[in-house]
Amino acid sequence: MSSVTPRPWMAVQLVNEDGSRMTAQDASEYVANTAIHGSEGFYAVQARKDDDGKLYDVCHTGNGPDSKWNASAIAEAVNYHERLVEALNELLEFEGDYSPNEIRLADTCANARSVLAEMEKEPTQ
Repeated sequence: MSSVTPRPWMAVQLVNEDGSRMTAQDASEYVANTAIHGSEGFYAVQARKDDDGKLYDVCHTGNGPDSKWNASAIAEAVNYHERLVEALNELLEFEGDYSPNEIRLADTCANARSVLAEMEKEPTQ
């Protein structure tokens, strides 16, 4: 059974071998070439934009043995982000005398908050 591809993951802008930006034709050729080499099916993450009802590809996760799991992990991260923020805000609003366990919980929440802040940063590429 497959699972999500191990870390680290990174977002990159695909460019041609000479460093120039890929055109739509270049990108479609790149995706087609990666699809030719696999046999696990081809997976992408899609999202709706505005109210037009049209699906837009957010990313392609390819067709390797982990592609299905990678696509699912990316979609779930986005789907649960807001709920995680709400849960952390509720936990961080707790006031009172803190036991050692509560202090560890507060530290864990603070760590989770910093991870979320990193996720919300503007992409560098």
